[in-house]
Amino acid sequence: MSENGDDESAVARIEQDLGKLYALDPGLLADPYPLYRRMREHAPVLRVGPMVSVSRYDDIKNVLRDTETFTSQRAQGSQVEARLATLQGEQIPKYRRILEHDSRQLPLMDDPAHARLRRFVAETFSAKRIAELRETIFDFAYELLDEIDARGDDEFDLIGDYSFYVPFRAICHILNVPREDAPRLRAWGATITQGISSAYANTDEAYDALVSFSEYVQQLIDHARAHPGGTDLISELVNAQDDDGVYLTDTELVAIFVQMLVSGNTNTLIANALVALEEYPEQRQALLEDPTLIRPAIEEFIRYRSSIQAIHRVATTDTEIAGFPVRENETVRLLLASGNHDSDKFENGEVMDIRRKNARQHIGIGFGVHTCLGQWLFRLDAEAALAALFERHPDVRISGEVVNRATFVQWGPERLLVSTR
Repeated sequence: MSENGDDESAVARIEQDLGKLYALDPGLLADPYPLYRRMREHAPVLRVGPMVSVSRYDDIKNVLRDTETFTSQRAQGSQVEARLATLQGEQIPKYRRILEHDSRQLPLMDDPAHARLRRFVAETFSAKRIAELRETIFDFAYELLDEIDARGDDEFDLIGDYSFYVPFRAICHILNVPREDAPRLRAWGATITQGISSAYANTDEAYDALVSFSEYVQQLIDHARAHPGGTDLISELVNAQDDDGVYLTDTELVAIFVQMLVSGNTNTLIANALVALEEYPEQRQALLEDPTLIRPAIEEFIRYRSSIQAIHRVATTDTEIAGFPVRENETVRLLLASGNHDSDKFENGEVMDIRRKNARQHIGIGFGVHTCLGQWLFRLDAEAALAALFERHPDVRISGEVVNRATFVQWGPERLLVSTR
């Protein structure tokens, strides 16, 4: 076979495997990184199904920079059209209601609407304000470990018993949400997250979860209005005005607070970090011997095992990405996890190195105006959870099979049994 034929064959296999990954093939979902490497080498931009996928770091950043050509509004585009074509009856208005809610979330908005909403909450999530919560969040981590130790368990589920609850208690503290509501909030959030990862293949379940979550948050908003003077974020935003003296609508408030409570990136990062350290025991030992490495290590964990595998944009006009033609209204999937392994940007990018000098240049929490608003809380939650765990249980080890959740966009273990023996 000619060299050109070999290239065509390689691209065809990549296209086939990428389709399987997006269909949540368990084998590829467990470790998509070899596929990403093949893609960067042979087909850096590729059309699979209703989407164009982008795999290289520089190409991804170029798309993220060009906010005129590529919109963040996911409630449109070829992926949405393809999904609508498969729905019938009541599923169609349910799906449109989900998309309407999505369109009001900060990551899925464009300026100027995005900038207006971001200004309302930017101060609360600034580096300075989050640093003031440091002792509180570390206390949450120690408190959870106390609860685990009090049960006498030397084996527990890192996610279900610990890494979910550190960030959850932190956001509950910020919003003044009752901790005892965790089980139902977690269940609703998991259903919505599954929907996000599958173009809402679970339309009925995701709709029901969204309605329940929205009604719950509306009750919190109503309570804040009925009891003025609160210092939590809900109370602050209920009474906040923009530069023109306009208040946030209840619809906007619900979208903001549902997003905050659904976001589970931190607990996935904590689990992914432990998996990575099992793979690199010498770096685990270095971290135990020098706890000051925890902050740079977190940046490398985000880069090396990206909890968010991809985000999406929609082309506003006919254009191209690295010479690959993209049609107007076509959904573009930016494979952040692949970009984070690109050796043109990160030397030996497929190797973890907690001392990596440019780890913080990862795109694991977005880029530019859409860099994750909660990035400082995200980092502090992870630091507190990992530092407290290793201080209390330096010998903690994964004790069972690592089984990834059946989602693509938010990626990591579903359950992670660990032993402190």
